[in-house]
Amino acid sequence: MATIFISGYLTGGTQFQYEIKPNDIQTTIVNIGDDIVALDGTTHRFHRNFKKKFKLKFQNVSETTAVNLHTVFTTPDQFVFQDIDGTKYTVLTEKDSFDETVAATKISLRGVKVYDVNIGLIQV
Repeated sequence: MATIFISGYLTGGTQFQYEIKPNDIQTTIVNIGDDIVALDGTTHRFHRNFKKKFKLKFQNVSETTAVNLHTVFTTPDQFVFQDIDGTKYTVLTEKDSFDETVAATKISLRGVKVYDVNIGLIQV
């Protein structure tokens, strides 16, 4: 998988920029708008826009990378996500979309842990 870039500002103005390689990027197109069902049963859609959601999956990453991804997830402000094609999106982290896993089989004899991390982003 190609490298992606995530950059922005933390609360307090500290800038962050990470160059990372996810194992998988899932992109979903979301239809922004409301559906209303009329009395006769017909559905009417009040379409406003299309936005993208991204689910980034990282496997066997270091503890430092896992901490960096957690920092990105806890950023309350918008930031820039650049995908593998070089397209830049202004995004927010999706609520409740961060999870990390470390298995006992992934801890080396020296106590070095590797993590699997998933994080969700939504275009603003």
